[in-house]
Amino acid sequence: SGLQPVIKSLNDKAAESDFHNKRPERIEKDQKAFVQYAENMFYALGCLYFILLFLSVWRANYQRRFARMFDIVNSTMNDYTLSISGLPRRLLSEDHLRQQIEQH
Repeated sequence: SGLQPVIKSLNDKAAESDFHNKRPERIEKDQKAFVQYAENMFYALGCLYFILLFLSVWRANYQRRFARMFDIVNSTMNDYTLSISGLPRRLLSEDHLRQQIEQH
């Protein structure tokens, strides 16, 4: 197939490179670099976690205050709602209910 020459070429290049024939000093240097990278990522992601946690808590608090201020400044359905409890079950019509409430 058309990929065989490409695969053979890559295999030849890999065999010629010193990828498989690294010296122990080079391997040790690469391992130290990897460990340093892992430590740096650990500290960076740890700091990022706490920064995002702080920002999330701040944002939730901001949304709560904004909702409270929005409710104070603007009219909502709760501003026009009346709750009546303890009505007798026999009051079924709105007209009769209106008369009873106006009397009291």
